[in-house]
Amino acid sequence: MTDVYYAGTEAQWKAIAIEEPNYLDRVTVHYNSAGPQPVPAPIMADPTNDALKVDGVSKVPTAYKIGGANYFLLRDVAMLLNGTKGQFSVDFDTQKQAVIIVTGQPYKPLGTELAGAAQSGTEAIVGNNDVYINGEKVDLAVYKIGGANYFKIRDLGENLGFNVGWTLEQGMFIESDKPYDPNN
Repeated sequence: MTDVYYAGTEAQWKAIAIEEPNYLDRVTVHYNSAGPQPVPAPIMADPTNDALKVDGVSKVPTAYKIGGANYFLLRDVAMLLNGTKGQFSVDFDTQKQAVIIVTGQPYKPLGTELAGAAQSGTEAIVGNNDVYINGEKVDLAVYKIGGANYFKIRDLGENLGFNVGWTLEQGMFIESDKPYDPNN
């Protein structure tokens, strides 16, 4: 045995009298736990086949099609919108294991953004990090691909305040200076 999942607190655990020999001193105790969480099964993600224009200019971010929807690398979207009305900052809080997004703030590039095309037959799993926008926890569709967070582009538009749409003539588009319109 290597792990114990205990529903109580650390103080409650330490108050339990355990007779010798105590084999539990060699295990990892997970306090306030509902038990081990199952690892989600991966699904296959393929590169999106939709062209993208951001404020009328063609762009090529890393994007995947999953279940008929387009999922973008969050930092690519932040880079694409940096300096526009739709800009937002991205950070990761390691203590909370949470993605932190602040609207209206400039994005500080890491140098890894817009690094290339998506790869065919890539495995994606449902993301497990919390997401906060302007300090509020939100529930967004997120997949992890290669350890990075990919967000449904329409969810980002709706929650961050930029327009996302698609037309047969133009393909996918982002308008940073217009509010989200679900009818696009």
